[in-house]
Amino acid sequence: MPPREEFPTKGLEGAPSNDIGWHFGTLVPNARGSIVCKLCGKVVKGGITRLKEHIAHKTGNVAPCPNVTGVIRESMMNVLKESNTKKIDKKRRKDEFLSQLTEEEDEHEGFIDEVSAIRQATRESIQSQHEWHRREEFRRSTGGWDNIYEEGRSSHGSAREHNRERTSKSIPGESEFTLRGAIPELVRSKSSKQPKVNDSFLKSFRRKIGEAVSKFIIYERLPFQLASSPWLYNLIQVATEVGQGVKLTTPYEVSDVYLESEYQRVHDWVNVLKTHWKELGATLM
Repeated sequence: MPPREEFPTKGLEGAPSNDIGWHFGTLVPNARGSIVCKLCGKVVKGGITRLKEHIAHKTGNVAPCPNVTGVIRESMMNVLKESNTKKIDKKRRKDEFLSQLTEEEDEHEGFIDEVSAIRQATRESIQSQHEWHRREEFRRSTGGWDNIYEEGRSSHGSAREHNRERTSKSIPGESEFTLRGAIPELVRSKSSKQPKVNDSFLKSFRRKIGEAVSKFIIYERLPFQLASSPWLYNLIQVATEVGQGVKLTTPYEVSDVYLESEYQRVHDWVNVLKTHWKELGATLM
């Protein structure tokens, strides 16, 4: 084959692939990866890429073709550079994609860790409440029942009343459910002490909270009884905990996100009550 003066722009028909390099080489039968150069007759091993390096006079892997023209050599070198650029870009995009996946996995693991921490805090909070109930029950059984006979009740009746109270304390009541509804970190134990605050500062802080709560109730036309709601207390505690700069919940989040989670919380609470129905002979209507 005489030296070519024009560089091909399309693949060779009938070639193993559409690679431009097949215009300058032919596969050696029964010799995998070996190609004969059509310009000089040299057998190049290593596949079509090595043949193109042979044509382009790219040093390092294969001897240059002595019969290639300058136009073909430079054009083939441009093809190799373009191919290398595409490989680098493909690798870069792959690395970016893998990096993004890694970051998302880290965020997911961080979320799982946070959920686990909240569950652990919830278990500890409930356990603390149960321990307090047991201590209170022990206190009543040892010193809080001294006057039961003075009230005209029999020891058997008192024992039944005591057992009834013990049974009721084993069931999570409304107050306990309220505590479970709060953020575990904000549920304080009975033995915790309030930090000492100057009376003047305390009055000032209380007035600021009172004004803010009152304006909310008045201008939203809400019932005044809302001021004594434990949920409002939890709201203030959470707001104090997170501090300034946090965006308020949107109406969509209330109706589509938190309503569903609160429904599930109440559903779980009712399931706990169901375990005591046979014992008490009652149901939740």
